[in-house]
Amino acid sequence: MTHYDVVEVNPLSADLALRDDAGRIHLVRVVAPVPVPGSKLLGEPPALGVKSMQITNLGQSLAVAFVLLDCDEQAVRTLLQASLGL
Repeated sequence: MTHYDVVEVNPLSADLALRDDAGRIHLVRVVAPVPVPGSKLLGEPPALGVKSMQITNLGQSLAVAFVLLDCDEQAVRTLLQASLGL
Protein backbone atom coordinates (compact mmCIF):
# COMPACT_ATOMS: atom_id res chain seq x y z
CA MET A 1 0.00 0.00 0.00
CA THR A 2 1.08 3.57 -0.70
CA HIS A 3 0.60 6.58 1.57
CA TYR A 4 -0.47 9.88 0.01
CA ASP A 5 -0.82 13.45 1.26
CA VAL A 6 -3.45 15.72 -0.28
CA VAL A 7 -1.46 18.76 -1.47
CA GLU A 8 -4.08 20.79 -3.36
CA VAL A 9 -7.83 20.49 -3.97
CA ASN A 10 -10.16 21.96 -6.58
CA PRO A 11 -13.59 21.48 -4.97
CA LEU A 12 -15.43 22.48 -8.16
CA SER A 13 -13.97 19.70 -10.27
CA ALA A 14 -13.03 17.29 -7.44
CA ASP A 15 -9.46 17.20 -8.78
CA LEU A 16 -6.67 16.65 -6.26
CA ALA A 17 -2.90 16.83 -6.25
CA LEU A 18 -1.46 13.96 -4.21
CA ARG A 19 2.12 13.45 -2.98
CA ASP A 20 3.12 9.79 -2.60
CA ASP A 21 5.70 8.15 -0.30
CA ALA A 22 8.46 8.81 -2.85
CA GLY A 23 7.62 12.54 -3.06
CA ARG A 24 6.08 12.33 -6.53
CA ILE A 25 3.00 14.43 -7.36
CA HIS A 26 -0.03 12.94 -9.11
CA LEU A 27 -3.25 14.50 -10.39
CA VAL A 28 -6.38 12.51 -9.53
CA ARG A 29 -10.13 12.99 -9.79
CA VAL A 30 -12.28 11.77 -6.91
CA VAL A 31 -15.97 10.92 -6.94
CA ALA A 32 -16.86 11.63 -3.29
CA PRO A 33 -16.10 12.57 -0.60
CA VAL A 34 -13.56 15.23 -1.55
CA PRO A 35 -10.79 15.22 1.07
CA VAL A 36 -9.35 18.51 2.31
CA PRO A 37 -5.70 19.56 1.87
CA GLY A 38 -3.54 17.87 4.48
CA SER A 39 -5.63 14.69 4.52
CA LYS A 40 -3.74 11.41 4.56
CA LEU A 41 -4.76 8.69 2.10
CA LEU A 42 -3.78 5.05 1.84
CA GLY A 43 -4.23 3.09 -1.36
CA GLU A 44 -2.88 1.26 -4.33
CA PRO A 45 0.38 2.37 -5.98
CA PRO A 46 0.00 5.15 -8.56
CA ALA A 47 -1.06 3.98 -12.02
CA LEU A 48 -3.46 5.41 -14.58
CA GLY A 49 -7.06 4.43 -14.00
CA VAL A 50 -9.46 4.02 -11.10
CA LYS A 51 -8.07 2.96 -7.73
CA SER A 52 -9.48 2.40 -4.26
CA MET A 53 -8.20 4.54 -1.38
CA GLN A 54 -9.01 5.23 2.23
CA ILE A 55 -8.94 8.56 4.07
CA THR A 56 -6.91 7.29 7.01
CA ASN A 57 -8.00 9.79 9.68
CA LEU A 58 -11.71 9.26 8.84
CA GLY A 59 -11.68 5.59 7.85
CA GLN A 60 -13.71 6.52 4.74
CA SER A 61 -13.21 4.74 1.44
CA LEU A 62 -13.18 6.56 -1.87
CA ALA A 63 -12.50 5.85 -5.52
CA VAL A 64 -9.98 7.99 -7.37
CA ALA A 65 -9.01 8.10 -11.01
CA PHE A 66 -5.32 8.82 -11.60
CA VAL A 67 -5.19 11.28 -14.51
CA LEU A 68 -1.52 12.38 -14.58
CA LEU A 69 1.46 10.69 -12.92
CA ASP A 70 4.73 12.11 -11.58
CA CYS A 71 3.92 15.77 -12.31
CA ASP A 72 5.66 19.01 -11.51
CA GLU A 73 4.09 20.21 -8.24
CA GLN A 74 3.89 23.89 -9.18
CA ALA A 75 2.37 23.08 -12.58
CA VAL A 76 -0.37 20.98 -10.94
CA ARG A 77 -1.09 23.66 -8.33
CA THR A 78 -1.34 26.27 -11.10
CA LEU A 79 -3.64 24.04 -13.13
CA LEU A 80 -5.98 23.42 -10.17
CA GLN A 81 -6.06 27.09 -9.16
CA ALA A 82 -6.57 28.29 -12.75
CA SER A 83 -9.71 26.19 -13.10
CA LEU A 84 -11.02 27.99 -9.99
CA GLY A 85 -10.38 31.35 -11.62
CA LEU A 86 -7.71 32.37 -9.07
